Amino acid sequence: GLLGIVRYLADPHGPDDAGLNVFVISFWRNGFSLLVFLPWLLRHGVGAARSRSHGMLVSRAALMTTSSTAMFFSAALLPLAEATAISFTTPLFSIILAMIFLHEKVGPRRLTALAIGMLGVVVILRPGSAAIDPAAALPLLAALTFGGVVVLSKALTTNDSSEAIGFWLAAYMVPLSLGPALFYWSWPDWRELPWLFALGAAAAGNMYFLTRAVRIGDASQTAPYDFVRLPFVALVGYVFFTQTVDIWVWLGAAIIVASALYVTWREARVNAARRPSP
Repeated sequence: GLLGIVRYLADPHGPDDAGLNVFVISFWRNGFSLLVFLPWLLRHGVGAARSRSHGMLVSRAALMTTSSTAMFFSAALLPLAEATAISFTTPLFSIILAMIFLHEKVGPRRLTALAIGMLGVVVILRPGSAAIDPAAALPLLAALTFGGVVVLSKALTTNDSSEAIGFWLAAYMVPLSLGPALFYWSWPDWRELPWLFALGAAAAGNMYFLTRAVRIGDASQTAPYDFVRLPFVALVGYVFFTQTVDIWVWLGAAIIVASALYVTWREARVNAARRPSP
């Protein structure tokens, strides 16, 4: 649904309206996301947002800014279902990044699932066919950088609260996204502001609950619900933008979802085995 909002905001609304540039959409989304955290900050005080990990927080914000902007561009340029299906590779990229930066050991079963998941991307993109769109690299970039966000979330939760992590993510993303937006600046009108606020509120909630899930280690329980987005997004694309989805997207998505579900379940099993017995 959120990608449908981005598509609506980026599309022209009339002969005198060219739509909002994706960089501008990204900035307003981040600005409204920061506003959502302000009541928490006013209630608990500045001390609740203290952190000794600002280097990682800035890196996380830079990755998230790249991820969301790439995903927004993919929503504007690709069929929504195709962009969503490719973005499901995030858990697979998280494994690769955790191996490189956190030195996590990954067994042959998860590596096999990783390879199968990437095969699903190949099925969707069908290299060598006339149907391939260079813009398909955008959701892959979004998934890769969001995998970095997940990995950094794991490291940050050892010292900072979920609320503080979410607040600083939004606070750093506002200036990071403002620079590119200024080159394409246009003011949203009254029809667009509620949708931009909805994007910001959803972003704040998404990052807060992602951090909570990583902290308590039950991301595997929420992962299956994330994949329900695909049929919903496909419906939005069909009803509002007359987009159709071919069989290759559904087949590739099924392969990616199956491998990502296995990877998430297996990671939960490994983490549970590492916890000390009560």
